[in-house]
Amino acid sequence: MRRFMSLLVAILAAACTTLVSASSPGGASPLAFFRKNKKEYSPLLFFKAPKGMVPECDFVEKMVSQIEKELGVEVERFDVMRDPRARVLYDKLDTQSKQQLPLLYHRESRQSVFGLTDKNRIRAWAKGRWLSGDYKPTLPAEFFSVTEEDADELEEEMMMEDDADLTPLQRKGKEAMRERYEEDAAKAKKKRKA
Repeated sequence: MRRFMSLLVAILAAACTTLVSASSPGGASPLAFFRKNKKEYSPLLFFKAPKGMVPECDFVEKMVSQIEKELGVEVERFDVMRDPRARVLYDKLDTQSKQQLPLLYHRESRQSVFGLTDKNRIRAWAKGRWLSGDYKPTLPAEFFSVTEEDADELEEEMMMEDDADLTPLQRKGKEAMRERYEEDAAKAKKKRKA
Protein backbone atom coordinates (compact mmCIF):
# COMPACT_ATOMS: atom_id res chain seq x y z
CA MET A 1 0.00 0.00 0.00
CA ARG A 2 2.86 2.37 0.82
CA ARG A 3 4.52 1.66 -2.50
CA PHE A 4 1.28 2.34 -4.30
CA MET A 5 0.80 5.69 -2.49
CA SER A 6 4.39 6.78 -3.08
CA LEU A 7 4.11 5.76 -6.74
CA LEU A 8 0.84 7.71 -7.06
CA VAL A 9 2.39 10.81 -5.46
CA ALA A 10 5.41 10.59 -7.75
CA ILE A 11 3.21 10.27 -10.84
CA LEU A 12 1.06 13.23 -9.77
CA ALA A 13 4.12 15.36 -9.02
CA ALA A 14 5.65 14.53 -12.41
CA ALA A 15 2.38 15.30 -14.18
CA CYS A 16 2.03 18.64 -12.38
CA THR A 17 5.58 19.73 -13.15
CA THR A 18 5.10 18.74 -16.79
CA LEU A 19 1.87 20.74 -17.00
CA VAL A 20 3.35 23.78 -15.31
CA SER A 21 6.58 23.78 -17.33
CA ALA A 22 4.81 23.17 -20.64
CA SER A 23 3.41 26.28 -22.20
CA SER A 24 0.87 26.84 -24.91
CA PRO A 25 1.79 28.56 -28.22
CA GLY A 26 0.63 31.91 -26.80
CA GLY A 27 3.18 31.62 -24.02
CA ALA A 28 0.68 31.19 -21.17
CA SER A 29 0.82 28.26 -18.79
CA PRO A 30 -2.03 25.71 -18.99
CA LEU A 31 -2.61 26.32 -15.27
CA ALA A 32 -2.74 30.09 -15.64
CA PHE A 33 -6.42 30.11 -14.69
CA PHE A 34 -5.42 29.02 -11.16
CA ARG A 35 -3.39 32.17 -10.57
CA LYS A 36 -4.98 35.43 -9.52
CA ASN A 37 -5.40 37.97 -12.28
CA LYS A 38 -2.57 40.38 -11.49
CA LYS A 39 -2.24 43.71 -13.22
CA GLU A 40 1.01 44.60 -14.92
CA TYR A 41 3.32 46.88 -12.99
CA SER A 42 2.91 50.56 -13.73
CA PRO A 43 4.96 53.26 -12.03
CA LEU A 44 2.19 55.79 -12.73
CA LEU A 45 -0.58 56.14 -10.14
CA PHE A 46 -3.65 58.37 -10.47
CA PHE A 47 -5.74 59.01 -7.34
CA LYS A 48 -9.15 60.44 -8.14
CA ALA A 49 -12.78 60.74 -7.10
CA PRO A 50 -15.70 59.06 -8.89
CA LYS A 51 -16.72 60.63 -12.18
CA GLY A 52 -18.83 63.75 -11.72
CA MET A 53 -17.92 64.39 -8.07
CA VAL A 54 -14.82 66.56 -8.55
CA PRO A 55 -14.61 68.46 -11.86
CA GLU A 56 -10.83 68.74 -11.56
CA CYS A 57 -10.54 64.93 -11.48
CA ASP A 58 -12.71 64.59 -14.58
CA PHE A 59 -10.63 67.20 -16.41
CA VAL A 60 -7.31 65.57 -15.48
CA GLU A 61 -8.77 62.13 -16.34
CA LYS A 62 -9.28 63.25 -19.95
CA MET A 63 -5.71 64.50 -20.19
CA VAL A 64 -4.29 61.34 -18.57
CA SER A 65 -6.19 59.21 -21.11
CA GLN A 66 -4.76 61.28 -23.96
CA ILE A 67 -1.23 60.94 -22.56
CA GLU A 68 -1.68 57.17 -22.21
CA LYS A 69 -2.52 56.91 -25.91
CA GLU A 70 0.18 59.39 -26.90
CA LEU A 71 3.06 57.76 -24.99
CA GLY A 72 1.80 54.17 -24.92
CA VAL A 73 1.91 53.97 -21.11
CA GLU A 74 -0.54 52.57 -18.59
CA VAL A 75 -1.68 54.65 -15.62
CA GLU A 76 -3.11 52.77 -12.66
CA ARG A 77 -6.23 54.51 -11.31
CA PHE A 78 -7.39 54.52 -7.69
CA ASP A 79 -10.78 55.75 -6.55
CA VAL A 80 -10.07 57.26 -3.14
CA MET A 81 -13.75 57.74 -2.25
CA ARG A 82 -14.84 54.13 -2.87
CA ASP A 83 -11.76 52.02 -2.14
CA PRO A 84 -10.46 52.07 1.45
CA ARG A 85 -7.12 50.51 0.41
CA ALA A 86 -6.64 53.28 -2.14
CA ARG A 87 -7.37 55.85 0.58
CA VAL A 88 -4.70 54.33 2.86
CA LEU A 89 -2.17 54.39 0.03
CA TYR A 90 -3.14 57.99 -0.80
CA ASP A 91 -2.63 59.05 2.82
CA LYS A 92 0.84 57.46 2.85
CA LEU A 93 1.87 59.18 -0.37
CA ASP A 94 0.45 62.57 0.63
CA THR A 95 3.46 63.54 2.71
CA GLN A 96 2.72 67.25 2.33
CA SER A 97 -0.78 66.81 3.85
CA LYS A 98 -2.43 68.64 0.99
CA GLN A 99 -5.47 66.32 0.93
CA GLN A 100 -6.15 67.44 -2.62
CA LEU A 101 -7.54 65.49 -5.55
CA PRO A 102 -6.52 64.56 -8.13
CA LEU A 103 -3.07 63.26 -7.24
CA LEU A 104 -0.66 61.90 -9.83
CA TYR A 105 2.24 59.93 -8.33
CA HIS A 106 5.25 58.43 -10.13
CA ARG A 107 6.66 55.48 -8.16
CA GLU A 108 10.08 55.53 -9.73
CA SER A 109 10.82 59.27 -9.69
CA ARG A 110 8.78 59.70 -6.47
CA GLN A 111 7.19 62.87 -7.77
CA SER A 112 3.65 64.06 -7.12
CA VAL A 113 1.34 66.38 -9.00
CA PHE A 114 -1.51 67.68 -6.85
CA GLY A 115 -4.74 69.20 -8.10
CA LEU A 116 -5.53 70.76 -11.43
CA THR A 117 -2.66 70.89 -13.91
CA ASP A 118 -2.02 71.12 -17.62
CA LYS A 119 -1.17 68.49 -20.24
CA ASN A 120 2.52 69.44 -20.49
CA ARG A 121 3.07 68.76 -16.80
CA ILE A 122 1.21 65.44 -17.00
CA ARG A 123 3.35 64.43 -20.00
CA ALA A 124 6.56 65.31 -18.10
CA TRP A 125 5.28 63.39 -15.05
CA ALA A 126 4.48 60.31 -17.16
CA LYS A 127 7.99 60.38 -18.67
CA GLY A 128 9.53 60.56 -15.20
CA ARG A 129 11.10 63.95 -15.73
CA TRP A 130 11.99 66.25 -12.85
CA LEU A 131 9.08 68.56 -11.94
CA SER A 132 9.74 71.95 -10.40
CA GLY A 133 7.70 72.95 -7.36
CA ASP A 134 6.93 76.51 -8.45
CA TYR A 135 5.11 75.55 -11.66
CA LYS A 136 2.01 77.56 -12.61
CA PRO A 137 -0.15 75.59 -15.04
CA THR A 138 -1.76 77.22 -18.05
CA LEU A 139 -5.22 75.74 -18.30
CA PRO A 140 -7.42 75.83 -21.40
CA ALA A 141 -10.42 78.16 -21.43
CA GLU A 142 -12.77 75.18 -21.81
CA PHE A 143 -12.28 74.34 -18.14
CA PHE A 144 -13.43 77.79 -17.05
CA SER A 145 -16.15 78.35 -19.63
CA VAL A 146 -19.72 78.62 -18.39
CA THR A 147 -22.25 76.49 -20.21
CA GLU A 148 -25.83 77.56 -20.86
CA GLU A 149 -27.03 75.15 -18.15
CA ASP A 150 -24.67 76.72 -15.61
CA ALA A 151 -25.81 80.19 -16.61
CA ASP A 152 -29.45 79.18 -16.19
CA GLU A 153 -28.69 77.76 -12.73
CA LEU A 154 -26.94 80.99 -11.72
CA GLU A 155 -29.89 83.01 -12.94
CA GLU A 156 -32.32 80.84 -10.96
CA GLU A 157 -30.20 81.25 -7.83
CA MET A 158 -30.23 85.00 -8.24
CA MET A 159 -34.00 85.00 -8.66
CA MET A 160 -34.52 82.78 -5.62
CA GLU A 161 -32.69 85.05 -3.21
CA ASP A 162 -34.97 86.60 -0.65
CA ASP A 163 -35.61 90.22 -1.64
CA ALA A 164 -37.22 90.99 1.72
CA ASP A 165 -33.84 91.30 3.42
CA LEU A 166 -32.55 93.83 0.90
CA THR A 167 -32.56 97.58 1.32
CA PRO A 168 -34.19 99.69 -1.43
CA LEU A 169 -30.76 100.57 -2.81
CA GLN A 170 -29.74 96.89 -2.88
CA ARG A 171 -32.99 95.94 -4.66
CA LYS A 172 -32.34 98.64 -7.26
CA GLY A 173 -28.79 97.35 -7.80
CA LYS A 174 -30.01 93.78 -8.06
CA GLU A 175 -32.61 94.78 -10.64
CA ALA A 176 -29.93 96.63 -12.68
CA MET A 177 -27.68 93.53 -12.55
CA ARG A 178 -30.52 91.31 -13.72
CA GLU A 179 -31.24 93.65 -16.66
CA ARG A 180 -27.56 93.72 -17.66
CA TYR A 181 -27.38 89.95 -17.44
CA GLU A 182 -30.44 89.55 -19.68
CA GLU A 183 -29.00 92.01 -22.20
CA ASP A 184 -25.67 90.15 -22.27
CA ALA A 185 -27.45 86.82 -22.68
CA ALA A 186 -29.46 88.19 -25.60
CA LYS A 187 -26.28 89.53 -27.25
CA ALA A 188 -24.55 86.18 -26.81
CA LYS A 189 -27.48 84.35 -28.43
CA LYS A 190 -27.41 86.73 -31.39
CA LYS A 191 -23.67 86.16 -31.76
CA ARG A 192 -24.13 82.39 -31.80
CA LYS A 193 -26.80 82.60 -34.48
CA ALA A 194 -24.64 84.80 -36.70
